Amino acid sequence: MKDLRWMVDTYEVVQRHRIAFGNRIDAAVREADEHSDLEFYRTYYQKFYDIEKGIAKSIEKAVESHRVWPWLSQVRGIGKLLAGRLIGLVGSDEDMAKRDTPSKLVSFAGLAPG
Repeated sequence: MKDLRWMVDTYEVVQRHRIAFGNRIDAAVREADEHSDLEFYRTYYQKFYDIEKGIAKSIEKAVESHRVWPWLSQVRGIGKLLAGRLIGLVGSDEDMAKRDTPSKLVSFAGLAPG
């Protein structure tokens, strides 16, 4: 599911930019900075928000059609976006065959110590 991994990566980049614009708006309002063009920041904050939501819908649609979603949907705390991250990380069936033990999966995810 390389497409799903790409979608999740893109979602996270867009989300970081949206949050950055939101932080700039908050700082300008807090400091009553008359030199800040709040309308500019608000406009692009909204654009990033809309893009983020559109990508989220695409991720959710891809997850719903994935064969592991029925199982993942039963795990408390895992929604479609987190499931998309997990599925995108694990990869295709061929990739999963290479990570056939928990330790291999943890190592692949970069979570293994050392």
